[in-house]
Amino acid sequence: RRILSFIFNWFNNKEKIIKNKNNSIKDTFVYDDKYLIFFQNIILKIVKLFKNKKVYFITFNYDYSTEKPIRLLSKEKKIKLLLWYKESIYTQEQLNYYHHQLQEIKNFHKIAVYNNLMKNYFIKWGRINKNKINVIGMPRSFFSRNNVTKQNNKNNKFNILFYYFERDRGIINKTKKDKQLNNWDEIRDGVLDSLYKLAKNNSKLNISVKSKAYDLFSNFAKRVMDRNIENLNFYYEGSGHDFLKSNDIVISFNSTTTYEAMLAEKNILIPIFKKYNNIKYNKRILSVPKAIVVKSQKELETKIQYYFKYNKFNKRRLNIYHKYIVKYFGDYRKTQKLAKKFLEIN
Repeated sequence: RRILSFIFNWFNNKEKIIKNKNNSIKDTFVYDDKYLIFFQNIILKIVKLFKNKKVYFITFNYDYSTEKPIRLLSKEKKIKLLLWYKESIYTQEQLNYYHHQLQEIKNFHKIAVYNNLMKNYFIKWGRINKNKINVIGMPRSFFSRNNVTKQNNKNNKFNILFYYFERDRGIINKTKKDKQLNNWDEIRDGVLDSLYKLAKNNSKLNISVKSKAYDLFSNFAKRVMDRNIENLNFYYEGSGHDFLKSNDIVISFNSTTTYEAMLAEKNILIPIFKKYNNIKYNKRILSVPKAIVVKSQKELETKIQYYFKYNKFNKRRLNIYHKYIVKYFGDYRKTQKLAKKFLEIN
């Protein structure tokens, strides 16, 4: 992707890129013709190198800006392009919005998605033949299942993991003003405030806050970080997946990490505070069992203290988890087999 981005930026510099304000129907960019020709020539030369052998290209999204030339070649039937769609977990609000951007979905030879929800979405809005779409499950679920066994903890600490998230994750905000009005700030800062108080008062708690990037942290989060509480640690580099195994409780929201934690048989808490428990926000939240939802900071703190006292995972909870795992991760037990079948090209 870095190479593709370098080529893209070389030809399509800021002066040449024309951003389209209405991003619902047309491309975000007007591409430089030299870029399209250059990139397509490279792709066709790669195909020639293999002479009479069949050559297929694979991508993980249907609208990467840098891959426009490849999609055009696929549309013209000069190459075969596969889509292994990795963005298969959306809120209802996102699904209602993104279907306007599916104009190029027909240009793929075959498509793989995680779940039936996304397959039916592509069939309805992208008008794709159902036989063209393979439901293969969530590939990363294999690693989640390997995180079931808790690591031995020499320090006898109780480990809590909070997957920090974007302030408008799952919400469609088109302007900065929208973002100020529609966000999860009270949840993010409220959870951190509770974790800060718990860490400060109980040295046996070991709390990790994992974000995709430092810039995602709110000003409040950065102030908490600067207080340097020994048993409250912030991470913003590397994969968040590696944190699962050693933790007793996972706190997450609107994220695949929720369902990965279910597969890893973790006690999970989903903060949906009272302010957000209404029709306006329901379509902006991924489906989760009511049994793991906390509606206030006080309830969050109470549940954490309960799990700290009785550090056990109730296996009966797996029956509750299963419905939600299947909804978003599909037939995760057969993912490797189904993925292999998808890649058997004809």
